[in-house]
Amino acid sequence: VAQSDSKRCEVLVKACEPAGARSELLKSKLGVVEERLNKRLAWLTNGEWGVWLLTEGRYEMRVVRNGRETPRETATLSTAEGRLLQIALQDALAQMSGLRLLIVDGAEVFGDEFFRRFCLFIEKVRQDYDTVLIAMTIHGGVIREIPGARQYLVEGGKATELANVHRPITFGPVSK
Repeated sequence: VAQSDSKRCEVLVKACEPAGARSELLKSKLGVVEERLNKRLAWLTNGEWGVWLLTEGRYEMRVVRNGRETPRETATLSTAEGRLLQIALQDALAQMSGLRLLIVDGAEVFGDEFFRRFCLFIEKVRQDYDTVLIAMTIHGGVIREIPGARQYLVEGGKATELANVHRPITFGPVSK
């Protein structure tokens, strides 16, 4: 009896260690996350970027550019590049959860090029969501419009819809 208890404990310990059952379950789901993430990231970057989610050793994400792994770690991406990656990851995870809600914060870090990519991305994914909430700070009083969006100024706990203050973004080919 003591030997079978010992064997059971050994099996439980093995299942709970870092390379155990939890890790195997996570690995089995990462392929789906990676596939969704790469599809969305391709939309954000004109097909230039992809990612590899690595599970051997420690978990990490590597950015792939034009089919080749970049020598840069994801931590060394520019603020705007990192935000694109974050948005694609948020979208992929939101799609898997089935919530139909996408929350994006910090789009004000984008210059015109990345902002155009971001707007095109939102246009592509908006039908997948009941609500897309984009939180941005106002720079110099200029608010950039995502077509069809309603924008609000939130101050002192009060939200006021803004009208006639939009600067439309011109949608056209995005240069590489």
